Amino acid sequence: NPETRPKFLQEMRHSLMEIGTFYIKDHGISIEVTTDAMKTVQEYFALPLEEKKKMLIVNSRHFRGYKVMGEEFTNNQLDHREQLQFGPEQDPITTFQPSISPDFHGLQGPNQWPTSTLALVPRFQPCILDFMRQLEQLSQQLMEAVALSLGLSGSYFRDLFGKTPYYRLKCARYPSVKKSANATIGCGAHKDTGFLTVLLQDMVGGLQGQDPKTGQWMETRPIPETFIVTMGEAIEKLTGGLYHATVHRVLNNTSGQDRYSIPFFFDPSLDAQIPSKI
Repeated sequence: NPETRPKFLQEMRHSLMEIGTFYIKDHGISIEVTTDAMKTVQEYFALPLEEKKKMLIVNSRHFRGYKVMGEEFTNNQLDHREQLQFGPEQDPITTFQPSISPDFHGLQGPNQWPTSTLALVPRFQPCILDFMRQLEQLSQQLMEAVALSLGLSGSYFRDLFGKTPYYRLKCARYPSVKKSANATIGCGAHKDTGFLTVLLQDMVGGLQGQDPKTGQWMETRPIPETFIVTMGEAIEKLTGGLYHATVHRVLNNTSGQDRYSIPFFFDPSLDAQIPSKI
């Protein structure tokens, strides 16, 4: 909105200089779309383990698929979550780009999708693909806003992302634990490594961000009909530390309700030449 843009850019700049995270509402993705995405993810995780294991990530050359509980470490801590990961839906032959380093060829390819579970989770594939498409559009707009907030042209990052930005959608379930449980961390403290993360979370809570000045942990409480936007280390380095990449973690909850979150990690094209500094 041209009328509210100056105020938005000012508030965003302040948030990114202070901590590196902010909420957005009125973002253009309907409540029906976000509700459908969250419901679809919850239905998938409710499937029997043997059904979910048909999409194990080890079966994919492109790092797409399902990870069972207790398989991933963050900051040398075992995560207490199961997760499902997707990326751009691509044919590795028809989308092959010679300009992309061979080191990154494995990142191009198709996702794994439910087959026998399709009847149990209706519309799974079209729901996830549509949600990623809309998140990609939103992320492009946010990167334009980041550029403007730095006093740059709104198109500054456009050449980096081009027509084929690289992104990942991660769907995660954090089971509720008993109050007597020793495990307190659902996901260890870390910074996201890339450019931008857009997060949809349910209303259970547990996400915390760390104040870069005081080291104090702060609740990133759920707010209905919002996304949480976080900068990654790439933006922190490009801006010489002016904008922060927020250190964040997830605490296990004892509410009796599992926590679900869907972060979208948005990065430049795989053949982009990223400068060392803005």
